[in-house]
Amino acid sequence: MHVSGKYQTQHGNLTLSQNDDHVTGSYQENGICVGTLSGNKVEGIWKNKKDQGLFEWIFDGEGGFKGKYKTVWRKALCVESGMELQEM
Repeated sequence: MHVSGKYQTQHGNLTLSQNDDHVTGSYQENGICVGTLSGNKVEGIWKNKKDQGLFEWIFDGEGGFKGKYKTVWRKALCVESGMELQEM
């Protein structure tokens, strides 16, 4: 599965890049996230200014994901994809 793209979330735009199973992202002004893709799940670490923590995202195969960190990510929708979502 490829998850690269720009997503609209309740926290603003999230841009993800993927290289093999390594996923990196940026959001808001200084937010970053780094994680590992396994199946349809990305788990990793997020950091924004002085805060940081763990996150988990479950991709639905239809251009979106749900997940959690401190609070629940309700639903994110891919609005610009670098690659088609597909099984590998």
